[in-house]
Amino acid sequence: MFSAERPGQRYLELLAPAKDKETGIAAINCGADAVYIAGPSFGARAGAGNSIEDIAELCSYAHRFGVRIYLTLNTIIYENELEEARCLVEQAADAGVDAIIVQDLSLLKMDIPPIPLHASTQTRIRNVEDALLMQKLGFERIIFERNLSLEQIKDICNAVDIEVEAFVHGAICVSYSGNCYLSCALTGRSANRGECIQACRNYYNLVDDKGNVLIKNKPLLSLKDYRLDSLVPQMARSGICSFKIEGRLKNISYVKNTVSHYNEVLNGFIAENPGYCRASALSLIPRNNSKSSTDALTATFNRGFTELFINGRRGSWLSGNSAKFIGQHIGYATGALATDRFLFSPLTPDISIFNGDGLYMEFPDGSGVGMRANSVNGNTISCRFAEGSTQMNLLGKLNKPSLYRKNKEERVKLFRNYNISLERELENSGKKREIPVELKVNGSIISVIYSGDKQLEHTIDFPFTKAENPQRATDALAAGLGKSAGDFSFRVSSIEGEISFYPQSVINQARRDIAQKLASYFKERYELARKESFENFRERRALLKAETAGNVICDYRANIANHLAREVYQDLGCKDVGDAFELSCMNGNALNDAELMRCKYCLRYELGACLKEHNSPASIKPQTKLYLENEGRMFALDFDCRNCEMVIRKHTGKQS
Repeated sequence: MFSAERPGQRYLELLAPAKDKETGIAAINCGADAVYIAGPSFGARAGAGNSIEDIAELCSYAHRFGVRIYLTLNTIIYENELEEARCLVEQAADAGVDAIIVQDLSLLKMDIPPIPLHASTQTRIRNVEDALLMQKLGFERIIFERNLSLEQIKDICNAVDIEVEAFVHGAICVSYSGNCYLSCALTGRSANRGECIQACRNYYNLVDDKGNVLIKNKPLLSLKDYRLDSLVPQMARSGICSFKIEGRLKNISYVKNTVSHYNEVLNGFIAENPGYCRASALSLIPRNNSKSSTDALTATFNRGFTELFINGRRGSWLSGNSAKFIGQHIGYATGALATDRFLFSPLTPDISIFNGDGLYMEFPDGSGVGMRANSVNGNTISCRFAEGSTQMNLLGKLNKPSLYRKNKEERVKLFRNYNISLERELENSGKKREIPVELKVNGSIISVIYSGDKQLEHTIDFPFTKAENPQRATDALAAGLGKSAGDFSFRVSSIEGEISFYPQSVINQARRDIAQKLASYFKERYELARKESFENFRERRALLKAETAGNVICDYRANIANHLAREVYQDLGCKDVGDAFELSCMNGNALNDAELMRCKYCLRYELGACLKEHNSPASIKPQTKLYLENEGRMFALDFDCRNCEMVIRKHTGKQS
């Protein structure tokens, strides 16, 4: 791993998503140590593919800073696609990709370059046994399931000798990763093939075994987004080396905003803990001093935030009445003035609404209406409604104070889901990655030092004349060298020694020369690290031997879709190896009893009807059988209380 790592130090990696080359470059400029991105196929996001040419350009840009690029090849692979997948790995290695993120184990049997393989979260790593299996199979890194507790993470990190990666931010699948078959069962579009219809974001009725509708038309499987920035220190000390942000379908402003925030979080932790360092070249990237939001993370897309099960405790995980981003709560609507105007009362005096802001009005009954602010005059907002909504929806409810404003809890809330000031700020931020260096000047010789590392000497071709005002000379040299130097920039953090007054043309040439020398130095250092990584991976793979791996799941949940993946499981001692759910569906096998989802999330717990901890409400007794209904389709809910999990199956019978 490229880093400033020394004996006694551990590197930490901030891993950012990218849907395309431009987003990847933006993530690097905002402080990412690594970027994960899809190639032209097998990327688990059908709408986020990229050409090998774009991948190569992104690698070229990233490697000058020691930033790594990981290609997502994390779908299951059908028999007729094996050669295409193998060729893609070869092309990715030639393009400069540093590792492949893998779901389908067929790659372990392919004749591919010795490029490191990372076991995707889709490989269902939930415990020590799962992690050790991936290590035995030769993966260099494992990526955790998002439903683990910190104690489980510690146990796994202590048990393995390979790198460990965990999500810290972004959307959450309600099902355990890799074992969601609801989309495929409904439409034939498989989540394991990057074609998920996001059925968990649909609206459902909760129905009992008598046919009674207990809850009507709510997103009962839609979870809040993950946010673990406050727990980064605990995760680092537990053994996590890579901190992953979800979002390969998110826009560039979301990536800039989120990466910038977590870059600050990691740098703050490292500043107080010298036993850690960053995985790529240390960079100075100032955070924008945004006045648009007290917490910029809440201003870009989210469904509310949760720490899920990281502290080993359950909480309120549902996203609420909406599966969409309704925005930051900024105040209240206090009355309608016309068909397109209403009065607004901000939460705090520093909150302002601007022309072009996206707004959402939520009423106490959970309904809401979206709009765009057309003009703002004091506390009066003129708006344009979202397509499909009606002005009467707004006027009728705002003008019923007896129903909606009896007390503070029943006021009409106003949210901002598009902050035009923040978006413009992010768009125009022009962040550029800069390498901090120290300069030691001795006459015409400048020694350039990066993070206490090897000195690079540069000679200024100009006679040395001791400056009469050393401080002015130092300031002039620092300012001249601090200007942009093309794609590779550095920033002078300190200057020591005797300084001469140099002509601006001499300083300009020195800046270009120093930047070129630093870029060459980092490129050589990166290439050496990459070569060592590939060689180490080759050696580890050569030492591997097939061995029985205990209680290995090898039915449809193993997602086996080709003969090479089947051979991997047979090498592990599995005799009766089942087909992937997708193959069974294609072959006409109904798999009616299959688990369409298994979740750490439990709807009974969410509703206060947990069979272990709560006294059930009158409508949901312990013996009550529960179903989810969506457009006439029924799904049975089973509750595995021993493992504290909920299972969703296709309902094949009739309600009593």
